[in-house]
Amino acid sequence: MKAPAGLRLRAVGFNCGVYDTQNSKNDFKDMLPVEGADEARRLLDIRGNITSDHPPCFIMTSNMDFLVNEPKFLFDVLEKNNVPYEYKLYGNSKNKLGHVFHCDIKTESARTANLDELAFFRRYI
Repeated sequence: MKAPAGLRLRAVGFNCGVYDTQNSKNDFKDMLPVEGADEARRLLDIRGNITSDHPPCFIMTSNMDFLVNEPKFLFDVLEKNNVPYEYKLYGNSKNKLGHVFHCDIKTESARTANLDELAFFRRYI
C-alpha cells in the first residue's frame, strides 16, 4: 500500500502502541489478515520504517499500560535518523493509568495528555 501522492505528514503521534512488530512476541493473528500477514507486519512496523525523512513524533504511554515498554524500541532509531521526538510517560504511584487512558476525556490525566499532544502538533503547523 502506498501513501497518496503528495502526502507529507508534518508530525505524528504514537499513543500506547506496539512499535516493533517484527521482533514482537505477539503474532497479531487476531488483527492481521490470514493472507498477507507478513507484509502487513512489515508495513505496521514503526521502528523498521523510520528514516531521516520521518516526521517528528509525539510518543506517549502510561505507567500501568501493558505496552509501557514499547516506546524504548523507538528512541535509538529516531536519534540515529535525527528525527525530533517528545516522549511522555503519564501516571505515578498515586495515579495509576492504564492502556489508552487518554481516551477517557472526563479525567484530568487524559486532559493533560491530550493538551500536551495538541501543543506538540501546534509547533508543526
